[in-house]
Amino acid sequence: MTLARDAIANMGLTVRKMLLGLLGGGRFIGTLIAFIFLGIASFGGAGNFGSSIRSAMVAASALGSSKAPNGSEDIPAERSDDAIKDALDVALVDS
Repeated sequence: MTLARDAIANMGLTVRKMLLGLLGGGRFIGTLIAFIFLGIASFGGAGNFGSSIRSAMVAASALGSSKAPNGSEDIPAERSDDAIKDALDVALVDS
């Protein structure tokens, strides 16, 4: 425990600086989430276009955030790009 405190002190971090960093990070994340939700809401209400955009964003985020089957290797970019394009094609049909 002393080693960790010494390392933090050598970096010039204080409890106040760490708390301010945490609060600033939380504020940034909150602003980012609000921006994303407001951006999604601006693409229309209950219409077909807004629904297509929202479902495509959900499909793309689900595909992009999925892990490899064994959890230790990365998903190749070609495979994820193709999956996202397929999901967008399905979501945007009849739009």
